[in-house]
Amino acid sequence: MQVILDFLFSSVWLLLITLFAILIVTTNLAQKKFFKTKFLNLVFSGLMYTLFALSFLFGGFINPVYFGYGYATGFNKILANDKYVCFLDSRMAGGGDGDFGIEYHRLHTLNVLTGEKIYKKVLGKEVEYFEQKGGLLFYGGNSNSYLLNIENGETIKHFSKKTLPILYSELQSGIDAFQYDQKDSYIRITAKNGKVYYITPYDGKITSQLPAIAVDYKETYDTAQDSAYISLVAKKSSDKIFVLADRNGKVLNDSLEFLEGEMFHIFKDLNRFVVLHYTNTDKTTFILTCMSTDLKKVWEIRQTDLDSKHYWFKNQATLDVSIAYLHQLIFNIGGFAFAINGENGKIIWKEHL
Repeated sequence: MQVILDFLFSSVWLLLITLFAILIVTTNLAQKKFFKTKFLNLVFSGLMYTLFALSFLFGGFINPVYFGYGYATGFNKILANDKYVCFLDSRMAGGGDGDFGIEYHRLHTLNVLTGEKIYKKVLGKEVEYFEQKGGLLFYGGNSNSYLLNIENGETIKHFSKKTLPILYSELQSGIDAFQYDQKDSYIRITAKNGKVYYITPYDGKITSQLPAIAVDYKETYDTAQDSAYISLVAKKSSDKIFVLADRNGKVLNDSLEFLEGEMFHIFKDLNRFVVLHYTNTDKTTFILTCMSTDLKKVWEIRQTDLDSKHYWFKNQATLDVSIAYLHQLIFNIGGFAFAINGENGKIIWKEHL
């Protein structure tokens, strides 16, 4: 049933076709005279039209707000710890993958080692930040923030102007301003009595003193920006072709070329790095090439080696998010999630989300 509903709500056009079919069926049934009395026939007709109305409301508005059926077409962010990997995407209320309506965000939680789907959860409209510490996920905006247990998806705390005076006696005068500092990981609150307080969300502690540069709660295993020993620089003859260089920009091998290349991830303990590059300047198909620090190719995998076709949709080149966990590369192609073994380039798991 889950697979059928995800398929149905994956495209606004498929949803509209389904609703149109329901309209035809319910209209035809509503005009039939199944009963001997006029009253019962009117009641039956009313039920048929009500069924269509409910189908329309569920498909366009109720589902994206409360249930979140439908396959993902891309992702906004990815997080991982030693048990789980979390993908964040969004859907529009009012249509599957359309460009209209209100955006609602969804959390997809998988087992990081096997790719087994644990749960999918609608997070709501306001997700300006999305970060984690250990087994806890913190997300929200400047009106509402939530602390969530990653293991089961349950909300541990809800921080808002309405709930904060209930959670903390210091804030009983009410909340004048509420803002989360993403850099230093604390909520800054101005109470209606004029006093300023700070809450560190993962332990829930409140203080009137500005926390010393807060503990770095934003754990990440992403080392793509760590280019301490190898970098990519554009060739003098073309700003689209990149070659490998040392930290000072000195070219190490001018014959190793990467079209639209960028450093994807670095495995320091393996003395390897992975370059993301493409088969053409349109970036329609990507290649991941793993190199050793002595510039020997270890493995290479092309997008065409990864089956990411979704029914009638074409193979998507969109790689939105990625993260390195231990020796795994976890990333997406459209609505598919992949985990690749960083040592040999083999697929560990693949899931359609």
